[in-house]
This record gives sequence, C-alpha cells and structure tokens, in this order.
Amino acid sequence: MAGILVVGCSSSEPVVPKSYAFDESRSLKAQFESINLVDGVDAAEADILATLYFARYEGACGANSPVIRERSRWRALTVVGYAGRAQPDIFVDVKTGVVSHKGYPDSAPPWQDLREFCRILN
Repeated sequence: MAGILVVGCSSSEPVVPKSYAFDESRSLKAQFESINLVDGVDAAEADILATLYFARYEGACGANSPVIRERSRWRALTVVGYAGRAQPDIFVDVKTGVVSHKGYPDSAPPWQDLREFCRILN
C-alpha cells in the first residue's frame, strides 16, 4: 500500500498527502465550493470529495489515498486506525459526482453533508 499516508489519531482535521491532485495552497472549502459538474468530475475534484467524505464519515484516525480513475468512477483506497487497516474504497462517479463508501450513506450533489462538514472545519 505504498503511497497511502496513515494519519495519527489525535488530529481533528484531515491530513493531506503531498500527492493529491487538488491545489494545496487553497483551502479545501474554497475548492469544494468551486466544483462544477458541467464538465464532469476531474481528479482534483474527486480528491477533494473523497477527502472530505472520509473525514466526515470515517474520522481523523486514518486516511484516503489520492484517487485512481477506474472506468466511469474515481476510486480512493482507505485505511483506518494506528495500524492502517484497509477499509472499503471510496468511489466518486465521474459524471454525477455521487460519492459512495460501503456501509455509509451516499453523498450526492449539492453534497449538503460535505458542505456542512466544510463549514465546521473553518
């Protein structure tokens, strides 16, 4: 599982690995608010959605990897806990932007759950 950053469990905010496609110099909230589905979801947008989704539903004890394109969706591997135990992947649909993760609710545009999480983080 090279390339996956295991996050310490004491942090209350998601830790961003250096290899995500989004712009690390801008806030996740600003980039999240600028997602436009007209042209589909690109890697940077999928990374933002997967990262916010993971932080919202899995918490700060773990991490998701940068997304990988897989046909009509983006896939982010996830790990949790101190040992970095693998969890089900997070998927982001390229056309619709729906975020899914086994055992958790889907998040669909306008992503109210993720929008609220962004508000709480800032």
